Amino acid sequence: VTLLGYMGTADAATAAGYGRPPVLCTYNGVAFSDAAIQNGQYTMWGYEHLYSVTGLSSAENTWLTAFKTILEANLGTAGLTYGSMNVNRSEDGGVVGP
Repeated sequence: VTLLGYMGTADAATAAGYGRPPVLCTYNGVAFSDAAIQNGQYTMWGYEHLYSVTGLSSAENTWLTAFKTILEANLGTAGLTYGSMNVNRSEDGGVVGP
């Protein structure tokens, strides 16, 4: 039985611990690596979306800023920081560029 699916890096690391390590597939002929994502060669990625409303109070903005800081500081193998990216995209599935 062959199963093909998509999982994040943290989930792939967990799956590897169960004795059947996942196979990292190429995407558009490019092998997966953090550097390939950061530089725009491997484009099978998206952003984690955090939504908030406009007009937050000062206390709410303070909390939101602290939450984003803590989240980025504790990513571990779960993702890449926004600041480490050399490229971006304007929408999920959109064109990747500088």
